[in-house]
Amino acid sequence: MSKIGCVLSKSRGDARRLSSPQLEQWLTISIVLVACLWTFWRLSPQNIFSSTTPTGGDMGAHVWGPAFLRDELLPNFQLRGWSDDWYAGFPAMHFYMFLPYLAIVVVDLFLPYGVAFKLVAVAGVTLMPATAWLLARLSRWPFPLPALSAVAGFLFVFDFNFTIYGGNIASTLAGEFAFSIGLAFTLVYLGLVYRAIEFNQLRTLASVALAVVALCHLVTLIFAIAGTVLMVVAAGIHRIPKLIGVSKAWLLFSGFAVAEIVLWRLLNQHFAALMLSLFFVVALLCVEFGGAFRALTVGVLGGALSAFWVVPFYLRRDYLNDMGWEKLTELRENLFFPAELSGPGSRISITWLLALAGFGALAGLFRWERAIIFLVTLSSCLAIAFAQWPQDRIWNARLLPFWYFTLYLLAAWGFWYLFQAACSQSKEGRSAAPWIHKSRLAIYVAPIVALVVALAGTSLYLGTSVGGSYDADNDFRWGPVSVSAEDRNFVSGWADWNFSGYENRATSETFSDLIQTMREVGKEHGCGRALWEYDKDELGSYGTPMAPMLLPYWTDGCIGSMEGLYFESSQTVPFHFLMQSELSSNPSRPMRDLPYSSLNVPQGVSHMKMSGVRYYLAYSDEAVLNSKGLSEDLEVIAQSGPWTVFLVQDSSIVQALTYEPLVSEGSFSGKRSWIDPAVNWFNDESRWLIPIADDGPEHWSRVSVEEIDGLSSPLRFGNQSSRKLESLKITEVSVSNEEISFEVDEVGIPVIVKTSYFPNWSVSGADGPFRITPNWMVVIPSEDKVELRYGRTFVENFGLIVTMLGILILVALKRHEKLRKAVVYSSGETKI
Repeated sequence: MSKIGCVLSKSRGDARRLSSPQLEQWLTISIVLVACLWTFWRLSPQNIFSSTTPTGGDMGAHVWGPAFLRDELLPNFQLRGWSDDWYAGFPAMHFYMFLPYLAIVVVDLFLPYGVAFKLVAVAGVTLMPATAWLLARLSRWPFPLPALSAVAGFLFVFDFNFTIYGGNIASTLAGEFAFSIGLAFTLVYLGLVYRAIEFNQLRTLASVALAVVALCHLVTLIFAIAGTVLMVVAAGIHRIPKLIGVSKAWLLFSGFAVAEIVLWRLLNQHFAALMLSLFFVVALLCVEFGGAFRALTVGVLGGALSAFWVVPFYLRRDYLNDMGWEKLTELRENLFFPAELSGPGSRISITWLLALAGFGALAGLFRWERAIIFLVTLSSCLAIAFAQWPQDRIWNARLLPFWYFTLYLLAAWGFWYLFQAACSQSKEGRSAAPWIHKSRLAIYVAPIVALVVALAGTSLYLGTSVGGSYDADNDFRWGPVSVSAEDRNFVSGWADWNFSGYENRATSETFSDLIQTMREVGKEHGCGRALWEYDKDELGSYGTPMAPMLLPYWTDGCIGSMEGLYFESSQTVPFHFLMQSELSSNPSRPMRDLPYSSLNVPQGVSHMKMSGVRYYLAYSDEAVLNSKGLSEDLEVIAQSGPWTVFLVQDSSIVQALTYEPLVSEGSFSGKRSWIDPAVNWFNDESRWLIPIADDGPEHWSRVSVEEIDGLSSPLRFGNQSSRKLESLKITEVSVSNEEISFEVDEVGIPVIVKTSYFPNWSVSGADGPFRITPNWMVVIPSEDKVELRYGRTFVENFGLIVTMLGILILVALKRHEKLRKAVVYSSGETKI
């Protein structure tokens, strides 16, 4: 048992020297605790523990989700369902991960809702240092690397070079808290799967961790799966020199790298380069076949455990909306020099990080350290994937947090290698660093130094260093060091803003009055959907430009908001934003490649009627003036501060059609195959009387889908005449979250139901439902009373069956592990 050059006194006065493992354990625990507590301390804990309603960015709209899960879904024994609160109806929790929300609901059993929400929202970033430590600890990284990894996780969450990509504090405060929680669990999973791959241990626990990652965020699931594959690949790379010798191994790896560069960059043979990479990966997986098989079993079991949610998500992906997030093409700046990026927000140079990470990578590869091989392979693949990722539904910016995190882990290794070099013994037997009396002490000093430097650096950039002050230009000065206002880390101020809540905004009374007005409007004029004019400055003053999305939250579901948070969850989203642009002087227009128009209230009113919108909330003078000029269509029913509330006349959820629909012959298999032609129909007033359906009875006429040039939506439905229908009387209309019913005086005449189409809807007393432009449902009554219901289909049932099988396998494996341990234990006792 090695001893160190300091004596620690016990509480009873019995001084004795601690063993190195004991000191390592206590030192590591202390560093992890300090890093986690310091992170939480900088997130405005006094506001976290207040009962205010969190706001700020997407977070201010996320408030709706856990409450809906608590109040509507869980009482009906559901984890997903239908909500009419946003986008004229959308599948709630079908395309958005529910596990963080469920955690909020559980904490809400013991604490006020606002406190529960905020505690869970910051859990991922607060625990990131601990999960980074756990990754290193489970992966058998030598001390002090687990402690240094905790410091790396701490520095990562305080990195403010990106604000919406996920993982760090800034992204969490923007609303990406599910991502940070998912990333934290991913680190734990990677440590567990290392044990499974290397030692055939903890396979069931690793499978459960993978399922948790899947239920937190799908992007972190992709990273977890890629990390698993590359972990096995790294194990194969590490083993190659033992199989064929060091010289041949270096020749093999160098030849592969040169071949890839020649094929990809010089010959532009991307497919050949990809096939070569695939062959190389498969060969390495074969080298590490045992580990690959164990990783596969973990993946299959983890996939089965999460299948009840992942399978329906995947099989219904054609009904996702694609916002068209533009691929980041500034590769050099995003990967290496973020301080050179233009645009709003503070950024900081990461030259020091690149230098430490680069040194750690080179030194680790020279030593042929397996962990470094894994991190270098992972970071290289992330950089290549970021550069080569196509313009797709998954935004390449989502890969940057993982890139940054691997850099911080490599930097932890680089720092340790440098510290070792600085404290190494000289030829005369003296330490190269005179302040280190024994070189052995360096192993304990290194993580302390790293933590102190990290705390000092973050405090400096946060503008909270003890003894610091602000000058006339609002620059923060601490001794000879200064940080300009433009370069300062803004996350503490952002946390104050978010967690002090809607209730503490300067305009909280204005927003509160608006909510109260809409409650009264609902009581007097009936519940229904509201479309509100977008104005970033006015709405932002309430806490977030998304504040009115909480209309259904504040009015107990009486007043729905046409705009909601989950932009990808409904294909009604593009049609809402087209309406928002027509009805707002300063619209947001967040979805790319749509033919937006400027303020056009008459057309916006027509679209609101087409969408069953009951109320229009106008803010700007121009929108109010134009709306008041349409007295036959819009009636002023309330005034709340700067907001004028209009009742949209003759707007209904269920409506008889004037002309028989046409059926498109196009194939609608995801992305914008339906949206593009439907958008062109939506913007062409001459087409409105004859809607287009994606399916229908044989006697409905068929039209083709045509390609057109020069428009943002390059497809349109063909045009032809249609049969005029007899008049139809519709009565007894009833609309709830998962049921819509009505009665008709004549059967066989199609009826449009202005609720977003989704294949989980079924109907009794009618044929259908079929999707119809823009994204509603049409049914053909066969009885006087028609009822539509939202429920489970074979997709959900299949996923649930797979999960039940996964649970049975998990229990069987756990039982097998216990029996195996019992046999080993019994065998050991027999030997004794």
